[in-house]
Amino acid sequence: MDPKACLAMCDQSISDCELQTARELLREYHEWRGRGGFEPLEVAGTMMRGDVFAGHCARRIADLTAQQENEHGTP
Repeated sequence: MDPKACLAMCDQSISDCELQTARELLREYHEWRGRGGFEPLEVAGTMMRGDVFAGHCARRIADLTAQQENEHGTP
């Protein structure tokens, strides 16, 4: 998958609270970069480079995961 599209889909999945899908897309992006794939210069109109945007997505996933765990009483 195109890395720019992959990150945009990850972002949308996070917004839709589809965290498993978001994690999978983020993993795909990291695998792409690990194989020497290019880093997008800008993602989803944010003016962030791909790796920076991926970090932003990872933080959003972590924050939402923690929020969900707190709402469900999971430590």
